[in-house]
Formats: sequence, structure tokens, C-alpha cells
Amino acid sequence: MATWDDVRELGLALPGVEESTSYRQPSLKVGGRAFATMSPHEDGALVLRVDPDELPLIVASDPRAFYVTPHYEGHPLVLVKRLADALDP
Repeated sequence: MATWDDVRELGLALPGVEESTSYRQPSLKVGGRAFATMSPHEDGALVLRVDPDELPLIVASDPRAFYVTPHYEGHPLVLVKRLADALDP
């Protein structure tokens, strides 16, 4: 089971990444721009910034793990369903 701490550890190992918050949720940013945040709208879901052209491919690759809600439609963001259930560290 993956946790925010796993995401944080992996993210902070990348160059230029800093820990922050976004909408009062833990977030990882580069140059002040979030690329990974725990969703304030979907309990336990991780929000990832993705290439807009790749978003449908990511969701199609495993719709049990990746999804988009109406709140996030139109943005280059994909949700990872219940991080603790969806990913193995």
C-alpha cells in the first residue's frame, strides 16, 4: 500500500522539487507549480499533473486506478483512486 509519504519520498528525490500545500493538502511543486497533490475533493485520491495529450491514455491504461471527475475535467490532471489501494510502493 502506497501512502503520501511514499509519494513525498520519491518526489523529493527529483531535482527542484519542494514540499508545499495546495488547497490545504500536501503537495509537491517544481518552480511553484504543483505536480502531485492529495485531492481535497476525492477522499484518499492523489492528483497528478500530466501531459494533456497523455491524460486519456493514462486513464485508458487502467481505469480501475486512474480517473477524472467533473471537477477536474478540462485540466491536465488525473486522479489515482485511493492511493493506499491503487499503488504498490
